[in-house]
Amino acid sequence: LTVERYPNNNCAAVFNTGAPVIDPQSVLPNYLSHAGTFSLQQEYASSAAIAVANGKPMIMFETNTASCSGFVGISDAFAAALWGVDWALTLAAGNFSGALFHFGGQSAFYNPFTPPPGNQSHFRQWTVGPIYYATLAVAEAMGKNNASQIVDLAANNNNPLTPAWAIYENGTPTKVVIINYVDDPTGAQQITANIVIGGGQTGQPAANPSSVKVKRLAASSVVQKGNF
Repeated sequence: LTVERYPNNNCAAVFNTGAPVIDPQSVLPNYLSHAGTFSLQQEYASSAAIAVANGKPMIMFETNTASCSGFVGISDAFAAALWGVDWALTLAAGNFSGALFHFGGQSAFYNPFTPPPGNQSHFRQWTVGPIYYATLAVAEAMGKNNASQIVDLAANNNNPLTPAWAIYENGTPTKVVIINYVDDPTGAQQITANIVIGGGQTGQPAANPSSVKVKRLAASSVVQKGNF
């Protein structure tokens, strides 16, 4: 089963359709909350259940931050990297088997990567976008074995600003992914994560590891462009 879905569109600006043009700054908060990605995924919950019941894959065949090349200041900023991780893991937790992040020409803001104009790749190189970093993070979190099971933890009383997911492989917890959407220049954006891993036998202690490895996808602000 295949579907395609963008959370918004920039078509009025790109194609001069006469419809009201969306101001990217007015919709930026929508890309900084787990509530939006979860709401979109829930629209396909019944379809995903049908796919699972019939042993078929459920594919998000085309998606990205906004159709018609995305929004400047969102799709080409760190907010899109956080949103991309959130959207991909939310789809996986909702029984989607895969997702295709769309890309376009040189003027598309949401491109995972963009070639230089003309035949200049050798000396001007390619430009890498935020969604590229999101796909790297998600691929590493899910692992190489194609055995990952993704669970939305509804962390911090289901706080949409600090979502988290547990990654299991063949029923064994292997990783946790945490997003912090809060951007506060005073430093108030810091969060503390307390993670307890279950899975021990009945009456036995939980199987908490003695050490963990932490990797961060970070930037100085959600609107930073490049240097993630």
